[in-house]
Amino acid sequence: CNCCWCKILSEVSFKEICTNNQRISGSLYNYAVLFLLLTSNMQYFLLSALVDSYTLIPIGGESFDESLYTLFIGFVSDYFVIGLRIMLPFFAVSLIMNSVMGVMTKVAPSIHMFSVGIQLKVLAVMLVMLLTVVLLPTIAEYIFDLMQQMVVYTIRGMY
Repeated sequence: CNCCWCKILSEVSFKEICTNNQRISGSLYNYAVLFLLLTSNMQYFLLSALVDSYTLIPIGGESFDESLYTLFIGFVSDYFVIGLRIMLPFFAVSLIMNSVMGVMTKVAPSIHMFSVGIQLKVLAVMLVMLLTVVLLPTIAEYIFDLMQQMVVYTIRGMY
């Protein structure tokens, strides 16, 4: 199938690594989180934290101790877990759809599964997007809270 919707929504990826192009589903989530960032005034917190960091820690006066390194390792691992939790419904649906298509290919080899499977996969992904977009404000709020905690802990660890 060479139609535009099948190319855009057949796979659940937000960014193609090879061509560095962002897909429409990735743009949708990106702009939704950006909208939530702007409506929650998170940009003011980040800018005030940047200004306060220069008053608390003068240029050349920083000190990095071991607790800051463990803080960053915990921060990165938390964000990987959050990313996996966000991606898990899409991965599960894709895995289930591929398994069902494999079984259907063995049961009914006369049906061309590529033409049937693409439409079912697009429908399933759209359904998962519809169900999970309700959770987007909660996820964004959780990520923003973690960002605020990380900024505070980083500044505390540097002076």
